[in-house]
Amino acid sequence: MQQWTTALNAQGSVATDPRVNLVAITKALKESFPYVRCMGSVEGWGFHFIASMSPIRDLTPAELASRMPPAAVADMLEWGPGHTAEQQFALMLKDEVPLDQILEFKDINVQPLDDDRPVNEYYLLRAKLPIKWSRALYAMVTRQ
Repeated sequence: MQQWTTALNAQGSVATDPRVNLVAITKALKESFPYVRCMGSVEGWGFHFIASMSPIRDLTPAELASRMPPAAVADMLEWGPGHTAEQQFALMLKDEVPLDQILEFKDINVQPLDDDRPVNEYYLLRAKLPIKWSRALYAMVTRQ
Protein backbone atom coordinates (compact mmCIF):
# COMPACT_ATOMS: atom_id res chain seq x y z
CA MET A 1 0.00 0.00 0.00
CA GLN A 2 1.24 3.48 -0.79
CA GLN A 3 -0.06 6.65 0.88
CA TRP A 4 1.00 10.22 0.24
CA THR A 5 0.19 13.13 2.50
CA THR A 6 1.16 16.74 2.24
CA ALA A 7 1.07 17.02 6.04
CA LEU A 8 0.61 20.70 5.35
CA ASN A 9 -2.29 22.80 6.55
CA ALA A 10 -2.57 26.41 7.55
CA GLN A 11 -0.32 27.15 10.52
CA GLY A 12 -1.36 28.77 13.75
CA SER A 13 -3.66 26.83 16.02
CA VAL A 14 -3.70 23.44 17.67
CA ALA A 15 -6.53 22.51 15.31
CA THR A 16 -4.46 23.16 12.19
CA ASP A 17 -1.06 21.83 13.31
CA PRO A 18 0.25 19.93 10.25
CA ARG A 19 1.86 17.34 12.54
CA VAL A 20 -1.57 16.13 13.70
CA ASN A 21 -2.41 14.50 10.37
CA LEU A 22 1.10 13.11 10.02
CA VAL A 23 1.04 11.48 13.47
CA ALA A 24 -2.52 10.15 13.00
CA ILE A 25 -1.62 8.59 9.62
CA THR A 26 1.63 7.12 10.97
CA LYS A 27 -0.16 5.54 13.95
CA ALA A 28 -2.86 4.06 11.71
CA LEU A 29 -0.35 2.54 9.32
CA LYS A 30 1.75 1.09 12.16
CA GLU A 31 -1.39 -0.51 13.64
CA SER A 32 -2.48 -1.97 10.30
CA PHE A 33 0.78 -3.15 8.74
CA PRO A 34 3.85 -4.86 10.24
CA TYR A 35 6.18 -3.23 7.69
CA VAL A 36 6.05 0.53 7.05
CA ARG A 37 8.56 2.92 5.54
CA CYS A 38 8.27 6.68 5.14
CA MET A 39 10.15 8.96 2.76
CA GLY A 40 10.09 12.74 2.49
CA SER A 41 8.83 13.87 -0.89
CA VAL A 42 11.31 14.73 -3.64
CA GLU A 43 10.00 18.31 -3.69
CA GLY A 44 10.63 18.70 0.05
CA TRP A 45 7.01 18.83 1.21
CA GLY A 46 4.84 15.93 2.14
CA PHE A 47 5.56 12.30 2.90
CA HIS A 48 5.22 9.01 1.05
CA PHE A 49 4.43 5.88 3.07
CA ILE A 50 4.90 2.34 1.83
CA ALA A 51 3.21 -0.32 3.95
CA SER A 52 3.11 -4.08 3.54
CA MET A 53 2.16 -7.30 5.25
CA SER A 54 5.49 -8.71 3.99
CA PRO A 55 9.01 -7.36 4.51
CA ILE A 56 9.86 -4.45 2.21
CA ARG A 57 13.16 -5.16 0.50
CA ASP A 58 15.78 -2.43 0.68
CA LEU A 59 16.66 -2.25 -3.01
CA THR A 60 19.17 0.16 -4.50
CA PRO A 61 18.08 2.81 -6.99
CA ALA A 62 19.76 0.78 -9.77
CA GLU A 63 17.89 -2.39 -8.77
CA LEU A 64 14.56 -0.56 -8.71
CA ALA A 65 15.22 1.09 -12.07
CA SER A 66 16.14 -2.24 -13.68
CA ARG A 67 12.72 -3.68 -12.74
CA MET A 68 10.70 -1.00 -14.52
CA PRO A 69 9.29 -1.33 -18.02
CA PRO A 70 10.27 1.51 -20.40
CA ALA A 71 6.75 3.01 -20.43
CA ALA A 72 6.74 3.27 -16.62
CA VAL A 73 10.18 4.91 -16.66
CA ALA A 74 8.93 7.46 -19.21
CA ASP A 75 5.91 8.25 -17.02
CA MET A 76 8.07 8.66 -13.91
CA LEU A 77 10.63 10.88 -15.63
CA GLU A 78 7.98 13.11 -17.18
CA TRP A 79 7.70 14.94 -13.85
CA GLY A 80 11.41 14.75 -12.87
CA PRO A 81 13.53 16.10 -11.39
CA GLY A 82 15.76 13.06 -12.09
CA HIS A 83 16.95 12.57 -15.66
CA THR A 84 17.20 8.77 -15.38
CA ALA A 85 15.15 6.23 -13.46
CA GLU A 86 18.14 5.53 -11.22
CA GLN A 87 18.56 9.25 -10.42
CA GLN A 88 14.85 9.57 -9.69
CA PHE A 89 14.89 6.60 -7.32
CA ALA A 90 18.01 7.96 -5.58
CA LEU A 91 16.13 11.22 -4.94
CA MET A 92 13.05 9.35 -3.73
CA LEU A 93 14.96 7.17 -1.29
CA LYS A 94 17.43 9.71 0.13
CA ASP A 95 15.09 11.18 2.73
CA GLU A 96 13.74 8.18 4.62
CA VAL A 97 12.15 9.23 7.90
CA PRO A 98 12.09 6.75 10.81
CA LEU A 99 8.52 6.30 12.05
CA ASP A 100 9.68 6.75 15.63
CA GLN A 101 10.90 10.23 14.71
CA ILE A 102 7.37 11.17 13.59
CA LEU A 103 5.87 9.68 16.73
CA GLU A 104 8.29 11.67 18.95
CA PHE A 105 5.93 14.67 18.83
CA LYS A 106 4.89 14.21 22.47
CA ASP A 107 2.66 17.29 22.36
CA ILE A 108 0.48 15.66 19.68
CA ASN A 109 -2.13 13.54 21.43
CA VAL A 110 -4.15 12.11 18.57
CA GLN A 111 -5.59 8.68 17.94
CA PRO A 112 -4.66 6.71 14.83
CA LEU A 113 -6.59 7.97 11.81
CA ASP A 114 -9.84 6.06 11.28
CA ASP A 115 -13.20 6.52 9.61
CA ASP A 116 -15.09 7.20 12.86
CA ARG A 117 -12.92 10.14 13.93
CA PRO A 118 -11.32 11.57 10.78
CA VAL A 119 -8.98 14.18 12.23
CA ASN A 120 -7.75 14.96 8.71
CA GLU A 121 -11.17 16.14 7.49
CA TYR A 122 -13.18 19.32 7.98
CA TYR A 123 -10.17 21.54 7.43
CA LEU A 124 -12.23 24.66 6.68
CA LEU A 125 -14.25 24.22 9.85
CA ARG A 126 -11.10 23.79 11.92
CA ALA A 127 -9.26 26.65 10.22
CA LYS A 128 -12.06 29.23 9.97
CA LEU A 129 -13.98 28.79 13.22
CA PRO A 130 -13.11 30.99 16.19
CA ILE A 131 -10.18 29.41 18.02
CA LYS A 132 -12.20 28.20 21.03
CA TRP A 133 -14.67 26.40 18.73
CA SER A 134 -11.85 25.07 16.58
CA ARG A 135 -10.11 23.62 19.65
CA ALA A 136 -13.38 22.08 20.84
CA LEU A 137 -13.90 20.44 17.42
CA TYR A 138 -10.32 19.17 17.45
CA ALA A 139 -10.80 17.78 20.97
CA MET A 140 -13.91 15.87 19.84
CA VAL A 141 -12.15 14.13 16.96
CA THR A 142 -9.03 13.29 18.95
CA ARG A 143 -10.70 11.74 22.00
CA GLN A 144 -9.62 8.20 22.60
